[in-house]
Amino acid sequence: MEFRHPLSGPVGPSSTRISKSQVLLTYPCNSGVILKTTSTVHDVPGGGSFKVEDAIVVEKEGEEGVRVTVLVGVDFRKFSPLKSVITKSTYQDTNLWFRKWRDAAESYLTKPT
Repeated sequence: MEFRHPLSGPVGPSSTRISKSQVLLTYPCNSGVILKTTSTVHDVPGGGSFKVEDAIVVEKEGEEGVRVTVLVGVDFRKFSPLKSVITKSTYQDTNLWFRKWRDAAESYLTKPT
């Protein structure tokens, strides 16, 4: 998939194109899933030097619960003087996204039926 993403960093454009590819893996016995995503960022300084890899792990916990874990990493394929800026921005964006996702999921799951 491809989309535009707003940027708030000190360097570069106000938004960028992002390409994502995803793979869904399942645990045995329907006990969980892993959504692995690789993102390539275009239109930013040094964009060709890294890719962002993340995984959302959803595991069965107890009789009725689930545990959601989000893992993220920035894979630098080439040297980039902006490595610390890119890494920090990626972790901040992921943290913000997950908090919004968690709040939306909790709101949905606690609605009266």
